Amino acid sequence: TSHPEAGLGRWTDAQIKRAITQGISRDGHPLQPPMGFFWYSGLKEADLDAIVAWLRTLPAAE
Repeated sequence: TSHPEAGLGRWTDAQIKRAITQGISRDGHPLQPPMGFFWYSGLKEADLDAIVAWLRTLPAAE
């Protein structure tokens, strides 16, 4: 969600894409399962853009 602390509110689009495709968090640490980044590593840039745009529409949740 867009929550600045508990969500993606402070993440850049590039950081979100890296998390999705490489399993790397905003601060550079590996994301733990169940983040199945290996399944998403081959996504096209347009698809990643669409996912990030959709994530940005979600209201903040605590």
